[in-house]
Amino acid sequence: MSDVPPSRILLPELPDDILFNIFLHCDARTLIRVQVTNHFWMESLSTHEFVAKIEKRWRKRGCTLFGHFGHSDESRRSADWIIKMSSHTGQRFPATLPFLMTQQGWFDIVGVDNGVFCMRYSCVGAMSHLVAWNPISHRRFVITDPIHGIADETSFLFAFLYYPETVNYAVVSIYLEIGDNPQTVFTLFDSSVRSWSLPLQCPPYVRLLDPAYVTVNGIVYWVTWSHGNETHIPPYIVSFSPLTTEFQQLPLPNEAITVVSDEFVWNKLFEVGGNGPSFIPAVMVENDVIQVLERHVQVNDVEGAEFTHIHMRRFYSANGRRISLLWVNYEGDVKLRSVHTFYEGFYLV
Repeated sequence: MSDVPPSRILLPELPDDILFNIFLHCDARTLIRVQVTNHFWMESLSTHEFVAKIEKRWRKRGCTLFGHFGHSDESRRSADWIIKMSSHTGQRFPATLPFLMTQQGWFDIVGVDNGVFCMRYSCVGAMSHLVAWNPISHRRFVITDPIHGIADETSFLFAFLYYPETVNYAVVSIYLEIGDNPQTVFTLFDSSVRSWSLPLQCPPYVRLLDPAYVTVNGIVYWVTWSHGNETHIPPYIVSFSPLTTEFQQLPLPNEAITVVSDEFVWNKLFEVGGNGPSFIPAVMVENDVIQVLERHVQVNDVEGAEFTHIHMRRFYSANGRRISLLWVNYEGDVKLRSVHTFYEGFYLV
């Protein structure tokens, strides 16, 4: 062997299109390392064109389900947990949170879009925040909670979505103001300006919205509901566009309503090709249905003995086949707060 080191040969500079094709085959860790090298690569690998191609490629890995579980006793919110599983086999994976939980803390999942979570949380049970978090890139952005101290904590809802064909997202907050003349208002967080808009009054028909929603092509959709002493009226759909900040009232198809004892009951799946939390007991994955069966049993012979059985299964619409994904039993009164579908993505937060 020769002691003379080989001469260094410089490779020719590769065209950008070839480099981008190479980066499409890289994992998230490699892409992050390239991004932090300089401003050019940070911008180039953060464009909507590039991250959309990455998402399309990673989407082939399949969909993951995130189930948010907790005790019915609200004083035990700090003990809530998440089960992460494959939507095809039910295989479980470790699940983490982007914040520290304490005995006084709590959290809710607002929604998931383009591989990014939006969560509302409090570490100590007092001051609350929102966070946009990409679990693949481990990037997060903390957002101030617009309703803290100014809204009725029992009358509010949030929605999370990305604007179409962009890398920017919006968080919609609708809440009932505290005061002598309470009114329903909304405010909008835009990631491109990193701030909340001034609160604006909602139209009269934006009332009694179910907190579950879906987003399709940059539009948020809710369904109304009524309970207690409220006058039972036919439910309808309320849509909101973050681009125009306009609400719209839409009729609900007659096929989706069943009249039971003069009350209108929502009995069909609301999500059709959309993202976001769906009505329990079902959520859509591609053209299939994830069914959730929840049963609460109280043993009369044993004082205070209560058990919860939760079964999740996937119904394949193409052939009618059903497979079991999850079957868990818990002591006490446990409920599935929400189910979310997750596809890996490389969108910034």
